[in-house]
Amino acid sequence: MKKLICLGSVLSIGILALAESYFAAEFMPMSVAEKKWGTLALDARQFKAGDLSKRAPMAVDIVKRSLYVGKSRKLVRQELGDPDSYFFSDTIYSYQIMPFPGEGKEN
Repeated sequence: MKKLICLGSVLSIGILALAESYFAAEFMPMSVAEKKWGTLALDARQFKAGDLSKRAPMAVDIVKRSLYVGKSRKLVRQELGDPDSYFFSDTIYSYQIMPFPGEGKEN
C-alpha cells in the first residue's frame, strides 16, 4: 500500500511539473510591445481586414486598454473576425499580427 501511495505521489509531482513547464509561457511586457509596434487605436474594420502593419499596433491598444476582458467570444469574433489560430485551447482566440518569420526563427 505504501508503495502505491509513493508511486502515486511521484506520478502526481511529475504531472504537475510537466504541466507547469508546458503552461509557463513568457509574455511580452507592454512597454516592449509598445516600443516594437507602437500603439494605434483599434479600428475593428481595419483589424478584420488583416493588414498586419496595422494589426500589431492595434493589438497593443486592445491589450493596453483591456478592451475584450470579460467580453464574450461571440463579440470578439464579430468585431475582430475569425481567429487565425488558438492559444492553448480553442476557447482562446489568436490573431496574426506579424508575418511568419520562417522555419526555426522567432519574431
